[in-house]
Amino acid sequence: MPTQSLLHSDDTDAEDSDGAEQPSNNSIQKDTRREEFRQSVLVPRKMAELIVHVKAVQQSCPANDQLFDQDALDKLKIIRKEDCDGVKCECTNNKATDSMVG
Repeated sequence: MPTQSLLHSDDTDAEDSDGAEQPSNNSIQKDTRREEFRQSVLVPRKMAELIVHVKAVQQSCPANDQLFDQDALDKLKIIRKEDCDGVKCECTNNKATDSMVG
């Protein structure tokens, strides 16, 4: 990850004749670079965190009752073996309610 900002502080917004600030090309380019940087760093980082979590869950499952396709997981793809309609809440409630987060 770069230690220097990809955005320069000398990028300023232009003012219109009535004094209202108008976004300059530099400002628009700065916003675009910021979004491109965020996508290039954060999305892969979150995906890596998710894969690490799934691998940990997979290792805690018995070999004959794994939740994810191991071949796909070895290729860094997450595929559940089967869909689950059941509820396993930490409060031990096994029935879905409208107030639960899906």
